[in-house]
Amino acid sequence: SGYGVGTLYQYFENIDAVMLALVGLENERQRQTLLAEFSDRAASGVAQSTRDLVNLMVGTFSQRRGAHKAIIEWALSRRDVRALEGRNTFLGQMLASVSLRSQGLKLDRLLNPTEMFVLSRAFLGALRNAIWNDEADTTSPQFAEALTDLVDGYMHQLVLREKGRSGA
Repeated sequence: SGYGVGTLYQYFENIDAVMLALVGLENERQRQTLLAEFSDRAASGVAQSTRDLVNLMVGTFSQRRGAHKAIIEWALSRRDVRALEGRNTFLGQMLASVSLRSQGLKLDRLLNPTEMFVLSRAFLGALRNAIWNDEADTTSPQFAEALTDLVDGYMHQLVLREKGRSGA
C-alpha cells in the first residue's frame, strides 16, 4: 500500500489511541445504522418492535465479527480504558423506548443511570460474549428471541415496580 507503521503514528500517539479511534468509529457507524434503519421504517409506517431493534443490533455486530472481536479483546486487556464508559446511553434509551412502545407500556421518566447501566450492559454483554467466545449462534432466531426477552422483561419489571411505588 506504500504506507508504513510509522505513518500511522504521525496521526496517533500509540496503539491505544488507534484502538480508541476505531472504537469511536465503530460505535458511530452502529449508531448511524440503527438511526437510518429505524427512520426508514418509521417513514414507511412500519411498527418497530424490540425484536426489530435486537435483529438490527445482532446483524450489525455479526457483519463485522472479526473487527468486533479484536476491539473486545483489546478493551478487555486494558484496565485503564475508561473512554468506553457511557457510550451505551444511546443504545439503552433506544432499547427502553422501543420495548415500552412495542409492549404498550408507559414509564413516565427516563431510565436512571443505574437502570441504564444494567440494561445496556446486560444486552451488550450477552452479545459481546457470544461474539468473543463463539458461545452462541448470533444468527439463530433463538438468540434474538432471548435478547428480546431480556430487554422486554427488564422494562416490564421496571414499569411494575414504578406502578407499585405510585400505588397505581
